[in-house]
Amino acid sequence: MLTMCCLENLSGTKRVGEVQAKVEIDPMDLLRFIMKGWWPMNEMCDRAGLSERAIYDRSKAIMEYYHVPYNVPPPPCWMNGEITKWLNLTINWVIV
Repeated sequence: MLTMCCLENLSGTKRVGEVQAKVEIDPMDLLRFIMKGWWPMNEMCDRAGLSERAIYDRSKAIMEYYHVPYNVPPPPCWMNGEITKWLNLTINWVIV
């Protein structure tokens, strides 16, 4: 509901005799609204120390919440700290 308050255009209809009204939003308005906050969200997540995979998961969850397709592949594992773990294990093995 809060999202609807921030959108520029809403279209509502109510039929005589029906209890509830129907509200429609323009999908492009919704997408523009989401995209306005995309970069700031990514920046905050990055500053908070979230991994690339965590940021990806959060982004995907947002798009799924709004029923918008999110066909972006996840970041490679080396961006998620996996390469660091592998390097630490390898270095420890070489030192021993």
